[in-house]
Amino acid sequence: MVKINRLNYGEKIGFLGDAAHAVIPSTGEGINSALEDVAVLTAMLLAGDRATWLARYNAARIAA
Repeated sequence: MVKINRLNYGEKIGFLGDAAHAVIPSTGEGINSALEDVAVLTAMLLAGDRATWLARYNAARIAA
């Protein structure tokens, strides 16, 4: 299984869905992870400081 230790690199690159989470394709978990990532990422973007939104996304999703 592939596991990355962070979902962002600086404030320009963020990983979502299958790029961020290793899942078995036949279980259908990839789309669920992608939808959760988008929801969290959107909440972080709307919630506050846009200079750190990807870092906050990373902290929220890694903790989950």
